[in-house]
Amino acid sequence: MEPDESEYQCSDCGATIPSEAQLCPNCGALLVDTEEEGDFVEMPVTSNPVDLSIIRSLLDKNRIKNFIKENPLDSVFGLPLGHTTILMVREDQIELVKQLLKDVLEVIVLEDADILYDDFETFKKNFRAGTYFSIAESEFGYRIGKILISDEWGVHICLFSNHYLLRPDKVKPEELYMNSEEDDPKRFGIIHIPLLYSSFKNAEPEFIMNGTISEKELEEYKIWKNEKGGYF
Repeated sequence: MEPDESEYQCSDCGATIPSEAQLCPNCGALLVDTEEEGDFVEMPVTSNPVDLSIIRSLLDKNRIKNFIKENPLDSVFGLPLGHTTILMVREDQIELVKQLLKDVLEVIVLEDADILYDDFETFKKNFRAGTYFSIAESEFGYRIGKILISDEWGVHICLFSNHYLLRPDKVKPEELYMNSEEDDPKRFGIIHIPLLYSSFKNAEPEFIMNGTISEKELEEYKIWKNEKGGYF
């Protein structure tokens, strides 16, 4: 039986599929033209080289253009994040990439979080919006941070100016403060830092207590989101 005009066959596996489909439901092959050029944007999936190799193999198999951008920074604002690599894909294909890699991305995000906790739900329970935590710093010992919000790729945090030689296990929010870089070039506070889960792990965070978040604290995050900012 010949497929009607609303159906056609996948060139990879031969399955009959709807004409409006962008991915083959049988083999997952990409079914749209990928020849037109577009702007490339960050796909902040993981910095693990093994995971990146698997992801890029799937993208190449489905003829999705991609490349790796190296980030040589070993630390950001004093946090020991380690050397990271960033996957770049075309902006007009990012939703297709998410659909294609849905199962793979869920495993990778879980694995990044599992380095911190046994499962992702436990991680989200402990490190949710408003959570205060201690974090290692390259030069000055430890600092207190706060989770502003978390998303599918990582966490958004702020860091207070307070510094400690020993890791603190309690905090009084009213004693936390933020100096500007002009006030203290070495120990200034940071209103917003977007971190991949793996980067957050490398900074060795430890839960202290839960708190709350105000709309004012989210102002810089909202600017970052509107400008489609990247992650460290």
